[in-house]
Amino acid sequence: MLISQILWMFRQFLIFAVLGVAGLAVIFSIIYFVIYKKVMKGQKRINFKQTIKIGLFMCYILMVLYATLFSRESMGYCSVNLDLFSSYREAWNSFTLRGWQLLILNIVMFVPFGMLLPLIHKKFKSMIWTASASALFTLVIETVQLVFNLGVFEADDLMNNFAGAMIGYGLTMVVLTVLHKEGAWPRKVICYLLPLLLVACVYAGIFIKYHTNELGNLAEAYSQEIRCENAQIHSDITLSKESKKGVIYKTKVYDKKTGAEYAEQIFKTMGIPVKKLGIVQYNDNAIYSTLYHDKEHTLWMDYAGGLYDYTDYSFGDFKTASGMAQEEAVLSALKKMNVVVPEGLNFVSEEQDGQFCFKADMIKYQNKYLLGDLRGTIYEDGVIRNLSNYLATLEKYKDVDMMSESEAFDEIKQGKFKLYLEDELSSLTVQAVKLEYRPDSKGFYQPVYSFKVRINGKEDFIDIPALI
Repeated sequence: MLISQILWMFRQFLIFAVLGVAGLAVIFSIIYFVIYKKVMKGQKRINFKQTIKIGLFMCYILMVLYATLFSRESMGYCSVNLDLFSSYREAWNSFTLRGWQLLILNIVMFVPFGMLLPLIHKKFKSMIWTASASALFTLVIETVQLVFNLGVFEADDLMNNFAGAMIGYGLTMVVLTVLHKEGAWPRKVICYLLPLLLVACVYAGIFIKYHTNELGNLAEAYSQEIRCENAQIHSDITLSKESKKGVIYKTKVYDKKTGAEYAEQIFKTMGIPVKKLGIVQYNDNAIYSTLYHDKEHTLWMDYAGGLYDYTDYSFGDFKTASGMAQEEAVLSALKKMNVVVPEGLNFVSEEQDGQFCFKADMIKYQNKYLLGDLRGTIYEDGVIRNLSNYLATLEKYKDVDMMSESEAFDEIKQGKFKLYLEDELSSLTVQAVKLEYRPDSKGFYQPVYSFKVRINGKEDFIDIPALI
């Protein structure tokens, strides 16, 4: 997520919270000034300092409730994940900015909870009281999400929320300890800072480890073990037990500067002049846009490989070509866009009107290899207005050792594979296996064993990373 998106979300949560606190303030004022003071002739005065603290705390609580409960729609089913650190494995495997943002935001969201509690009541200056309240609050949120199908009940969420609350508690107690300087206060300060230091060290270690690794991580790797104790798992084919040599391939990786230059080059090659290039940049991709004939043209491009989705927003003014797309017409339209289609690609006419696809499976091209597909939609006037160029150009990086097909199957039998199942795994049958290549988080293409399987009576595919 962009910083602007996070700030927009924060603003929405804050508006809801402020309106909620304002409503509570009106109710409190009626109860205090009308009922208590006038009707009951009460004499107790309001402690405005304490009232402000409670008001801030209520504002924070409402923000959290809006973010975690009120702003969500029912998923239609309940889900529980008690596999500790599985969300960290998921973030590690994909290693996207968004994945880590969600984990960090789960920690940061509960920092104010721990900071404000010791200021509201002296009992919460005790770590046990604050820790208990923090654990209870996050447990209530996760339970409500589970009961009303508003989210996944995750052990990692409980851990992250609790860690955030303890960080907030430590920061407040550091300030109070330094202000009063009672007893061995330097030692107390260090103890209070331990949650923050521990979390900072863990995240620093993760990112240092990633950036010192030669290769990236595969999103296809498992993050949560699937329970297989009661499942019948077997193979209908003979799997090789021989370890093999494999190849790592690399593709060109763009950055913010070279990505914009490449996008401008694509537009110009297509015959679209670029007077002003609009750019929305993310961590690993970007959206580029320009106006031509009063219509917006956009490229959503991945930095790894320069793969892109092109859209001409005049498509709403035209009808798609009727029937199955013809290869000759598609090639003619692509030629007008100066989009080169290498020889040897397999043309597939999709069932939907005007849709087409060229597929490449490690086709040799100019001493390199092509992998992926080029797909799009041709319209009745013979113009392609939607084009997804997912043809990756690969070159050999180095040879590597791979596990055998049989060893990869052992990973499946141990539940170490990535697959989303609605029901418990009861049966899994391997029908075929093929060595394929998947992009990692650093732009390399790594070998994986792609198993064609039948799971609980339905056909699917499971990828097992092949590197030892």
